[in-house]
Amino acid sequence: DQVAVVATGSPAQSGHEREVADALLAARPTAVISAAHEFGGLGMGAREATVVLNSALSVAASDIVDRCEQAARDTPFHVARGDGGWVSASRLRTLPVLGLGAADALQLAGAATLAGERDCRVVLDRRPHPVVGDVRHGLAAVRPQTLPDLGTALVVPTAELTQANPATPDTVPVVKADRDADELTCVGAAVSRPAAWLDEIAFVSS
Repeated sequence: DQVAVVATGSPAQSGHEREVADALLAARPTAVISAAHEFGGLGMGAREATVVLNSALSVAASDIVDRCEQAARDTPFHVARGDGGWVSASRLRTLPVLGLGAADALQLAGAATLAGERDCRVVLDRRPHPVVGDVRHGLAAVRPQTLPDLGTALVVPTAELTQANPATPDTVPVVKADRDADELTCVGAAVSRPAAWLDEIAFVSS
């Protein structure tokens, strides 16, 4: 069984979600629990969508990781995140939603790397319209946002892509990604680094 647990305020105080998860596991020891405090982020709707989607993806993600481990034959490997970083295979089993949108971020980083730029705007050839994304210090610019393929906002950061606008002045070099998308993804994966996000919570006594 896959169960999603989400409660108000859990980014700051996760105790109530943990108590519910513990009670569920006591009743159903085989249950796979996804809890919203594992993701952080603000916005009840976005946190709820993220944890429900994570729960729904858990079985498929575990199967994919199993197949990758079999193909790797004991060779260590990492899995790309939607923010362009990477996590271990075991981490993706627990939080598969972190992998959504990874190709976009990796292609931005890959195009910037091939162009020899650490700060630039990358134009990706997408249909029906090209899209642009920014790279800063060699990392794709990301934010929590609505993923077009899902139609809902998530709290996990993914690459921010917008339609190309010739009227917008560019303050950084513009890189046109003219390589194959899979090649850009592979280059981006090769230069990626481990990534994590930290939410800073401020308590207001009033």
